Amino acid sequence: MTRTAPQAWPGSWCGTARTTLEIRLSRIAALDAAQRHDEALDLAEHLAADAEHVLGPDHPTTSDARFAVADIAARRA
Repeated sequence: MTRTAPQAWPGSWCGTARTTLEIRLSRIAALDAAQRHDEALDLAEHLAADAEHVLGPDHPTTSDARFAVADIAARRA
């Protein structure tokens, strides 16, 4: 017998790729605020690539991730 993962309830806070990406973006902001810029930049670069792959290049979360990369990189320079 094959089991499948339970589906999230519609409108619930869990279970969506977008929510996962947004949580990762919050983690990046926390790392950046803690002056852990190298780690934040590395995660932001990965997040931007993942967001574009999952949500598309024009999605607001993708734009937020790209902005995080540019913002952190500019302040490191």
